[in-house]
Amino acid sequence: MHILALDPGTRNFGVAVLHVSGTGARVESWHLTNTMWDLKQGGSQGHAFANEIEQITRKHAISLVICERFQPRGRCHRIIENVNIMIGIVMQLVTPVPVMLVTAATWKNRVNKWLPLNDSYGRVCSPHQLDAICMSLYCWGVHSGDFSMFSPRNRARIINNLG
Repeated sequence: MHILALDPGTRNFGVAVLHVSGTGARVESWHLTNTMWDLKQGGSQGHAFANEIEQITRKHAISLVICERFQPRGRCHRIIENVNIMIGIVMQLVTPVPVMLVTAATWKNRVNKWLPLNDSYGRVCSPHQLDAICMSLYCWGVHSGDFSMFSPRNRARIINNLG
């Protein structure tokens, strides 16, 4: 099973793909992609983003998607609209694959018990990439009811394989 995780931000999206099998979980890819910033140019930016998501879903045979609901602080009105359009693009492209939309607080409260995120940002990859990776693990735990991947042994194995 492959899980696609997307962590939106004002400038970029963290993207991660987690492969889960009977032998455990392995992060297969993680990277950043640009957030749409101009709706006047949205057509070309939206098509580029859609093409990227289509390539990922074809390459990895995605079974589940988790995406953080974008809730910025401050005055980011235009970005909220742009990110929500991008989330809509993802939901349309992956149909009928289930999509889980979660707030940052929901998944971070669980994951921070396993991996203190603030201490980990920038050590292995960018904050949005690490968030996407952790969201994919959280998604698997919710989907399967099995949070055993949050053991100290698995944390070291998963994080060490990113470097």
